[in-house]
Amino acid sequence: MDEDEIPTLAEVRLLHEHMSPQYKLTVWLQAGAGLRVSEALAFHVGCLRNDVIRIRWQISSKAHREDCKTRLVPLKHREEGEYRDVPAAGFLCAEIAAHEELWKPVPLTFQTAAGKTRQVEVFFAPCERGKGIMPTANTYTYHFKKACVAAGLVDAEGKPK
Repeated sequence: MDEDEIPTLAEVRLLHEHMSPQYKLTVWLQAGAGLRVSEALAFHVGCLRNDVIRIRWQISSKAHREDCKTRLVPLKHREEGEYRDVPAAGFLCAEIAAHEELWKPVPLTFQTAAGKTRQVEVFFAPCERGKGIMPTANTYTYHFKKACVAAGLVDAEGKPK
């Protein structure tokens, strides 16, 4: 199997079905809008603008540390204040609304790279909701790999089938 092979819709659905409940939306944000893991984890209430997703930040690799003040950082290869817009299909907007009903967004106060204090309501906060400590790509990888195994998309050693 080519390691860069794109999963089929059936495989994406299987992954979504087996993903930890709090992270199910990330599967659709990645597959349906092309967001990187760090961008999906930084998804917040202000990202969806009608049928467009505006991505400004991604999760810092240090976001899990209590002493981290800059939990959201500018996108890869972009400066603070720059963003990218991604069209959001109707099904994705519906998935976002459904997620928000089950998992109310949590306020996150952070400092931008320029030292400015900002607050957003994030969709993916850790179990210790409200403490301001965010999951990182490493945290997410645990849940993603577990879902891949449960969905039967990888063998016992984690290799794609």
